[in-house]
Amino acid sequence: MKTSRITMSRIALTTLTILVLLPAAGWTLGKKEAPGKGEILTEEKREIVFYMLMEDPAGAQVSAGIRPEAGGLYHLYQDVRMSDGAVRIASSREFSLPVTGKKLLDPVGTIGIVRYEAEIVPLDPLSYRKSGEAEFSFSADELIDGGRVRMQPGQKALIDAARAAGVDRTLMRVRKISLDRDGIFSGTVDIAVPAE
Repeated sequence: MKTSRITMSRIALTTLTILVLLPAAGWTLGKKEAPGKGEILTEEKREIVFYMLMEDPAGAQVSAGIRPEAGGLYHLYQDVRMSDGAVRIASSREFSLPVTGKKLLDPVGTIGIVRYEAEIVPLDPLSYRKSGEAEFSFSADELIDGGRVRMQPGQKALIDAARAAGVDRTLMRVRKISLDRDGIFSGTVDIAVPAE
């Protein structure tokens, strides 16, 4: 009888120990956590650096209708879809973009490059779960065709990241971007899914 109680106590203690240690070892009883599930985050205002190409090296186009918001919007999460190699970026986000610094850089041929420092503030912050990131690198020449600006650096960064990630639909934003002396843009794109 005494042996039976000791055996039962040991079994209970062993079972309790296993139940406590299973979660620490990454095991769960029941349903396993689905891939892509993680901490839910919400967009917040943040300091950014971004670049815009202008067909007028003196930057006169800024006053003629091309505004910094056209380059800054790629630093907020955008709905990015890919189908048959074509990438579509849907941008209907509302935000404010107080510019804190602006510098005209050396032109590429007849194309001017403006470097902006700003604070981007989403007016409709998204909740999301981060699912990855992608690095990018491309020449400023790839943004120009026949002396005309084809696309802005942030736009090209998202397109390249979408193709590299090979996803049909996701959220993407430029986390950081820089331009070196050889005219190469490089940086990182955040990839996420909407939080449910």
